Amino acid sequence: MKIDNFTPSEKIFEKRIAIEDENKDGFGQVFKSALQAVNDKQVYSDEMTNKLVLGEDVEIHEVMLAAEEASLALQTAVQVRNKLTEAIKELTNLQI
Repeated sequence: MKIDNFTPSEKIFEKRIAIEDENKDGFGQVFKSALQAVNDKQVYSDEMTNKLVLGEDVEIHEVMLAAEEASLALQTAVQVRNKLTEAIKELTNLQI
């Protein structure tokens, strides 16, 4: 039985490149965008508080809602950081 040389089709490689381009956002980018969202909530809360203090036309419930959203977002980010730190410590302590 004779086996001929195998020459892969170029379409296979094109498909692989397309898949890699699709998954370009890595963990770092996702984490960065999440932290940016937390920061945006903090900035918005500060702006709303400043407007209220300066006597601008802002409803107090909107200010309180913005402050609570910012607080919850920050608490969530801190908990994610703590869990990631624990996971990294656990991985470094693994014996192979």
